[in-house]
Amino acid sequence: MSIKARGSIGGGGGLTRDWVHNTQDTALETITAGDAIEQVQSIVPTKSTKPPASMPTAAGNVCKTSMTGTAIGHLNAPYLTMYRNDFDDYGQPKLVKDTGIVAPSGGVVGAAFNYDGSTFFCLHSGSPYVTSYYMDYETLTYKKATPPTPNPFIAGNDLAFSNNFHLAIALTNAPRLKLYQVNDQFGSDVTALADLAEPPTSTVFRCAYSADASFLALGTTSAPFLYLYNVWEGYVKLPSMAEPPTNSVTALAWSQYGGYLAVGQSTSPYIILYRRQPDNSFIRLPPPNTLPTGKVQSCSFSHNGQFLAVTHEMNPFISIYRTGEIFLKLANPSPLPSGTGNGIAWAFDSASLAVAYNASPYLTVYGNEQEYGIRKLTANSYQRIGLEVSGLGLAKMGAAKGQPVDVQLFSSLGSALWNM
Repeated sequence: MSIKARGSIGGGGGLTRDWVHNTQDTALETITAGDAIEQVQSIVPTKSTKPPASMPTAAGNVCKTSMTGTAIGHLNAPYLTMYRNDFDDYGQPKLVKDTGIVAPSGGVVGAAFNYDGSTFFCLHSGSPYVTSYYMDYETLTYKKATPPTPNPFIAGNDLAFSNNFHLAIALTNAPRLKLYQVNDQFGSDVTALADLAEPPTSTVFRCAYSADASFLALGTTSAPFLYLYNVWEGYVKLPSMAEPPTNSVTALAWSQYGGYLAVGQSTSPYIILYRRQPDNSFIRLPPPNTLPTGKVQSCSFSHNGQFLAVTHEMNPFISIYRTGEIFLKLANPSPLPSGTGNGIAWAFDSASLAVAYNASPYLTVYGNEQEYGIRKLTANSYQRIGLEVSGLGLAKMGAAKGQPVDVQLFSSLGSALWNM
C-alpha cells in the first residue's frame, strides 16, 4: 500500500508542507517502518467497576443496555432485573436497581430497548410472550405497559426491535419469523405485518436489525445458517453469502453504523465477521488474531465502533477485540466472569461493558481506561478519519506492540490518507 497526503496547513486547499511534526508514542500493534499510522486515543475496558448495591439474584441469560440503563433477563424468577443509570456523590457513574419492576410471566430469552431507552421489550415463556415497559420520567422507573388486545404474540427464540418501530420474533417452526409494527411509545398498540416472502427453511435462533433499520439478519440451525433481508425494500431476501457460517448461529451483532456484522456460531472459529460494502453487499473478513475459546453466546459492538465484545463457553468466558481489517484481541479484563457469559452489552457512551453470566454474582460491569498510542492505518480506519483520529502520519521505525515507536505526523487535522 502506498500512501499520499492531501490537505492544507495554511487553509489554501493545497499541500503547503510535507510531514512536519515529529513525535514518539507507544505501538498498539506491531508497526513496521514506513507504515501509515494513526495516533489514537482509545477507551479500553480493563477492570470491573464498583458493583451495584443490589446485584441480580439469578443467572443472567440476556443483557441489554440503553442510554437510560441496563436490563438483565433470567430464565428463572425474578425473570427480569432492571437498573437505571445514575451517579454517586463523587460524580462517578453507578447502576441503581429498579425494585418495583413488574416481572414478566416466564423466563426471558430475548430483549431489546428502543433507540432512546424509553421503551423496553422482552420475549419470555408464558403468555403473552412479549411484555413491554416504558420509562416513567417522573419516578425514573420502568412501568409495565398495558398489553395489546387481542394478544398478537407467540412464543419464540429471540426478539429484535428496529429504529423504524418494527418488532421481530425468531421462531422454531414456520413461518420462522413474525413481524410487527409498534404504533405507540408504550408497546400497547401493535399490528402484525405480513410474513416473509422467502423465509428461512430451518429454526431461526437469533435475529438482529442493523442500527439504521436497513437490514435484518437471521441466524438459523441449518445451512446456509445466515439470512439477510433488506427492510426498506419490504424485507427482500439478499443473495446468500459467498462465505456463510459453517454451523448453527448462536449470536448476532451489528456495529452502530452497520459497517460490520458479527456472527457467533457453535463450532470453531466461533466468531465470523463480515463488512458491509458501499453497494450493500457483504464480504467475510479474516478471523480475529485470537479466536474465542468456545461456543459464542452473545456479542456486542461498542457504539463508537472501536470494539467488539464476545461472551462464550470456556475460560476466559469473554473476549474483547479492537475492530479493523483484522480484529485484534485485547488483554483480558479483570476479574473474569465466574461462568459462561450469556449476555453482553456496551453502555450507550461506550464507557463501560456489562456482562451477564450463569454463576454468582451473575453480573460484572467493566469500566474503561484511556489508552494512547499508534496503530496501523487500515482501509476501515480510513473511513473513520475525523471521528476518532488525533493525528495521521508514517512510522519512522519499526516497533513491537507496547514498545515506543518514532513517527512523523502531518500537522493539519484536515488532512487525509488514502490507498493508491
